[in-house]
Amino acid sequence: MPRHILTLRNQSKFDVLFSPNFEVAAAYLAAVCRPDEQLRVQMLTDFMNLFCARGLGVNLLKWALSAEIDNTSNPRDVFRGISVSTLMMEIVFEKVGKEFLNLSIGNTIREIIQSGKNYEVDTNRVDAKTAKKNSKHLIKFTQQIIDSLLENISNCPKVLRFLFNHIKDMVKAKFSGFWNVAVGSFVFLRFICTAIVFPETWDMVYEAPSLVSRRGLILVSKLLQNLSNNREFDGKKESYMVSMNTFIVDNKLKAFQILDGLSESGTDVRYRIAVRRISGNPSASESSELNYGSLNTQMRMLRKQRKRGRKNKGPNTNSNVHLYEVSEEEEEAAFQKIGEEFVLYSQAIISHMRENGSDSVGDFQLLLLYLKQNGYGPTKPERKKKKPIFKTLVFANKSENVCFFDESQHRRRKKIEESEGSSYSSGISY
Repeated sequence: MPRHILTLRNQSKFDVLFSPNFEVAAAYLAAVCRPDEQLRVQMLTDFMNLFCARGLGVNLLKWALSAEIDNTSNPRDVFRGISVSTLMMEIVFEKVGKEFLNLSIGNTIREIIQSGKNYEVDTNRVDAKTAKKNSKHLIKFTQQIIDSLLENISNCPKVLRFLFNHIKDMVKAKFSGFWNVAVGSFVFLRFICTAIVFPETWDMVYEAPSLVSRRGLILVSKLLQNLSNNREFDGKKESYMVSMNTFIVDNKLKAFQILDGLSESGTDVRYRIAVRRISGNPSASESSELNYGSLNTQMRMLRKQRKRGRKNKGPNTNSNVHLYEVSEEEEEAAFQKIGEEFVLYSQAIISHMRENGSDSVGDFQLLLLYLKQNGYGPTKPERKKKKPIFKTLVFANKSENVCFFDESQHRRRKKIEESEGSSYSSGISY
C-alpha cells in the first residue's frame, strides 16, 4: 500500500501526543530510546521538532527536566549521566548556543590554538620547570574565559536562561543548597566545556586543533569543571592539578555569579513568546516579518488576535517560550519518522501506558489505526509461491525402476531413467 504523506493538514491526528500530561510522550521515549547515542539524538531531534513547531518545545523540556529531578535521590547525581533530558538540552545548546559561545569565549579559544604553546602541567610528561611555566599560561587563559563569561551573561540566549532558571527552582525545592551543582552540570560540563574541547564542532574554528592545543583545551575544561562544582583537586587522581587549587579558591565567587546570572528569573527572561500559531501556519516570509519582536509587541499581537475572536488560537501562548525555529520541511519529516516508530513500537508504548494507568490508550490506538491504514510501519514482504511439484512413483518389472513426473506452470517435464535392458518414459514401459 502506498504510504500517505502526513502533511501539515494531518497534524490534528497527533493531538494525543501533545497532551499536557505527556503520557504518550513518556511511553514513546521509554520504549524507543535505544542505547546507541547517535540514534537517540536523531530520534529526539525529530521528536522535539514536532513540539517546537507547535510552540511546545519548552514545555516538553521542562517536563523532561522535572521528571529526572523527581527520579534522582542523590543531589550530586542530578544530570550527571546520559538521559533523555540531558540529550535534549545538548540538542538545544547546539541549536541556539553557538553565537553566545563565539561571542564570549571564541577569541580566547582561538588564541590558545593559534599560539601553538604547550600547556602541559603533568610532570610525567614534562619536567617540573616547564610544568610550572605552562601552569601560568593555563591559568591566564582560563581566567580570561571566566571573566568573559561574567561580562557576557546578558548575551546568553534567554531561552537557555529560562531553562536554567527552571532547573534552579526545581532543584532548590528538592535539594536545598545544591542548585548550583545541577545548573553547573549543564552550563559548564555539557555546554561550555564541551565547546572548549571540541571547538571545531561549535563553529569557533574551521579545523580541528593540533594534539598539543587539544591537550591544553582539555586542561582548561578540567579546571572549569572543578570550579563549577566548587571542588578543589584532592591529588588522588590528578596530582599535577593540585597547584591549580589557588585559582579555584580565587574564582569561587565569580563562578557562583556566572551560574546565578545565567539562571536568574524575571520577566525579561520570558522572551520570544511562541506566536507561530497566531496566524495559523505562517510561511517563512511571514515568520521573518513577525520576527517575534519584543515582549510588548507580542502581547499586542495576542490581544488583537483575541479581539478578532478567532477560534483557532493554538496552545496557551502566554505560558510558552519559543525554543527554536522549525521549518515546514523539518516538521513534515518528523511526522513521517515518528509515525513509523509509533507503529513499529506500538506494543511497547501501549504496555508502558497501561502500566502507568494512562487514560490515553484509546486515543493512541485510534492514531495507530489511522497510521496503519495509510501504510505506516513495517510491511510484510510478498511470499513467493512455490512451484507445485507432483511426484509419481511408477514401478515396472522386477527391477522396480522409478520414473518421476514433475508438473509446474501447466507444463509437463519428463524425466527418464534407464536401467538394465529396460527404459521408461512417462511411466510407460516400452
